[in-house]
Amino acid sequence: MVFKLAPKVRGKYIDELLEELSSIYSSKGKESPSKLKNTIDKIGNLADKKAIPALLPCLDHEADYVRAAAIYALEKIHDYKELPQLLLRKMAEEKSQIALTAIIESLGELDDPSAIPVLERIRDDPQEDDRTKITAIFAIDRLSEGKKSALEQLVEYLIDARNPNTRVEAAKALGKLGDPRAIKYLVEALDDEKVFVRKFVIKALVSFGDKQVVEPVIKAFTDESVLIDRDFVKVLWSFPDYDGKELWEIIDLCNQEKLCRLKESTPNPGTPADPGAGPPSQIKDDYAYESAIGASKDDKPATASEGNQQIANQGMESESTPRDSEDVALQRSKTRAKQEKVPPLDEANAPEDPGKGSAGITGALPAEAETEEGLKEFGEYFNKGEKHYRKKHYYDAVINFKKAIEVKYDAWQAWFNLALVFYDIDEKAKSIECFKNALRYKPNEVDTMLNLSSLYDELGDYQTAIRYLTSAVDQSRFLPDAWLKLGKLFIKTRDEDFAYFCFNQVLQLSREKKERNEARDNNERIMKSHPRIEGKDPRKEKPPGIEKHPLKLDLEGK
Repeated sequence: MVFKLAPKVRGKYIDELLEELSSIYSSKGKESPSKLKNTIDKIGNLADKKAIPALLPCLDHEADYVRAAAIYALEKIHDYKELPQLLLRKMAEEKSQIALTAIIESLGELDDPSAIPVLERIRDDPQEDDRTKITAIFAIDRLSEGKKSALEQLVEYLIDARNPNTRVEAAKALGKLGDPRAIKYLVEALDDEKVFVRKFVIKALVSFGDKQVVEPVIKAFTDESVLIDRDFVKVLWSFPDYDGKELWEIIDLCNQEKLCRLKESTPNPGTPADPGAGPPSQIKDDYAYESAIGASKDDKPATASEGNQQIANQGMESESTPRDSEDVALQRSKTRAKQEKVPPLDEANAPEDPGKGSAGITGALPAEAETEEGLKEFGEYFNKGEKHYRKKHYYDAVINFKKAIEVKYDAWQAWFNLALVFYDIDEKAKSIECFKNALRYKPNEVDTMLNLSSLYDELGDYQTAIRYLTSAVDQSRFLPDAWLKLGKLFIKTRDEDFAYFCFNQVLQLSREKKERNEARDNNERIMKSHPRIEGKDPRKEKPPGIEKHPLKLDLEGK
């Protein structure tokens, strides 16, 4: 009975959506284009051929993202056999990058090989945008069922393209292609000079679902010269064994898997293992620092059960004081943490000009931290600090992060985490100071810039917040949430031309409906009061009140 009723309910829903679409069109511009796009998206998801007559007029709408939505919706309706030829005609007159990409991607999904010659002309046109060419190459591969493989051409773009955005598109296309031969080329691209390119390469590698990519990906995460933000480790959670785990735990698991493989391949499996050998000793020197963060103080690595017992013991030690209640203990920890000062910066070894955006940690390592023993000592303090922070033992977290900085003062991650602790206990000035110190030793770290921007925004210093946020999107433009926040800041400072540009970036980059809707609504409000507005790029033009680069302004000395 349920199965008989389902088509009737679905039919009623499509009729309601078509009526809504007709109502929006008949309003003659009174309704928001974003509402029109949302309705088209819903209709497309139903893939009902009765929607074809209502969707066709949307192909001529003035808003390119509405045209693109209509193209994708029609492509999902497989009964519309005339669509490939219609899209080929529309392609000749289309000027928008968004709509043109939608046409090419849709042609790749439609079973009409007659589109291949047209797509080949786009691929071979020296005047065509590289991103459009990459989309055409991928579509040709789909239409020819792999007979005209995209692999070699996409790899060329990944390796040789000067524009990092082009390399990003090539990496994304290789991930969607799913050809395992691409893995070795993507692994080689993990040394790309741009951090945001590496992020997309990592996403592409993980999409293959092959564990052979894990070790090179971890090395990319833990390369100190271009360390990728720790939250990005979540891409590895797509492997069930690593779901929800911290990076150091994943490294430990990888090493245990290595040991198992080595034991299986050993001729005499009964031979006792070297007690000094274990997961930490297998981690390459290139990321010994990250291994130290997760390592035990003892030479012999702890087993999983022993590690859990150590964590439990540490938790007992930190909570050994009498407690009237958890709230009282938490308040006591906050009060003691608030009394702690920010560690003094080693000015003699600090970077002289952090505003130049050095790729890595520039200060010389303290002698004691250069040794394996020094790294282990640092890792022990850092690891304890993280565990206490997760349990909201703020005082213990502050003490351990400060001790880690004493051992390795240029460890930007320790400064970063110390800043997070101070932020949680509402010590914003101390948090800002620690984030700035983290930025001294990791000038290209986008997360640090974003956090500093948020802090200054909370304090009402919008100009400084804008400076840090502009630096973040200058480092990596593929941050739609940062562009959205930057646009809102420009609204606060009444710089609508810069805000308009930022919201347009959100529309180009974001896949989140909420972000796109908010950006469209803001731009529509701006256009109502400034009909002839032209957006200004804050990375290229100096906004009012912005006199200096944020790094040079705020970090050049104390």
